[in-house]
Amino acid sequence: MKKMSSFHYERVRTLFTDNYPNIPFVHGIIEERLPGEVFVDNVVEPGSCMLVTAGAYVFTAGISSPRKLQPCLDLLRDKADIKLVLPELSPQQVKPFGLAPTPRRQYAYSTAQSSDVSNTSGYQIRPLVSEALFKECIWFDFMSGIFGGTEHFLSRGFGWVFWDAAAGVIASEAYGIASKQFVEIGTVTHPAYRGKGLSTLLCNHLMRHLCELGLQPIWSCDESNPASWSVAEKLGMDSLLHYNFYKRAMAQA
Repeated sequence: MKKMSSFHYERVRTLFTDNYPNIPFVHGIIEERLPGEVFVDNVVEPGSCMLVTAGAYVFTAGISSPRKLQPCLDLLRDKADIKLVLPELSPQQVKPFGLAPTPRRQYAYSTAQSSDVSNTSGYQIRPLVSEALFKECIWFDFMSGIFGGTEHFLSRGFGWVFWDAAAGVIASEAYGIASKQFVEIGTVTHPAYRGKGLSTLLCNHLMRHLCELGLQPIWSCDESNPASWSVAEKLGMDSLLHYNFYKRAMAQA
């Protein structure tokens, strides 16, 4: 596998279909909206490809046999944590490499769209447009890492929070990681405010805004996280894809 110059990233776009897992991340790297690296078997006419994000996420296409997987893992050996997407290989095929699957769900809209829901939370909705507010967020480090810094998040990402003015606390957070066409939705709620339906209300607000911009929302989470995927279903996301993140077995234990 050879590292590809960013000048040629568009050559790998056709290797990833629009229903590929976490497609906003994939397109985000190709479009240079997110930091990352691209490795290919052939720079001129790539047939297999690996996209490595600034975080732990790694996406592959054309890795259709265990023989093709080994060069990818060689390139990843110095990364302490990986979440590897291998759509063309089965758990049985990757098990000898010390990789264990984490079942995932991905939701999208087929024909339905997010409905307009009033803010009945009692909290203020604030956009994440300032560094000061962003630094108060639970996911500040996580999102800064994905975008390669605070400045890049504020200029390229989307974020809204529920602000409890009485307590001076961010009660819930919702984020959008966008490419030109798609946007990955993420949300987290302060432990003291869970069980109030805040994620559903806030994500609805965010997704209405994103749909008005012409972006297609994507929601993904672990199969073992019904608190997350139930929000996607409440928001009317009616297209479901099952896939796996592969992690090193020791890291998962």
